[in-house]
Amino acid sequence: PRVCRALSVLSLAWIPHLVLALPEKDRVEELPGWDEPLFSKTYAGYIPVGTEEGYTMHEHYLFFESEGDPKKDPLIMWTNGGPGASSFLGSFNELGPYYLSDASVQTRRFRATGVPTLFENPYRWTKLGSLLIRNLPPPVGFSYCDPAGPSGDSKSCGSWNDTRTAKHSFNFMKEWLLALPH
Repeated sequence: PRVCRALSVLSLAWIPHLVLALPEKDRVEELPGWDEPLFSKTYAGYIPVGTEEGYTMHEHYLFFESEGDPKKDPLIMWTNGGPGASSFLGSFNELGPYYLSDASVQTRRFRATGVPTLFENPYRWTKLGSLLIRNLPPPVGFSYCDPAGPSGDSKSCGSWNDTRTAKHSFNFMKEWLLALPH
């Protein structure tokens, strides 16, 4: 798995200049539990990834622009693996700009609002490059398939194997890059 992730990072390092203009409709201006300005431009949305085996797939992504020089810094793609584990787990516990912990539900802010408090991650990967968090394959995380829609269960996109996951991943990256305004 580490080799595959390293290869993903290396293979995507040539496209940092392409990820500077994601759709404004996907722009995230604030995060629940975080009261400060965001560290960098942040986007979240869905990319339609085509139809396969009768299922129309929609993959959810979360993107944090590099805090350095987004035009020159690499694009880092993260998936938690699984299938079944949302990549938000890694994003908000390991490598993203903000993290959640047991302390998130022990703050004065949490007691007042009921919203867990986000904390700054001093080891965030956005200091190194732009970070693309993917929830794959559907229906992991917020990703889903039609006809079941977002309320579908773990079987609502059919069964997955390495070959189908690899094809889906390639199609997502192709569609994600095509979705960027040029």
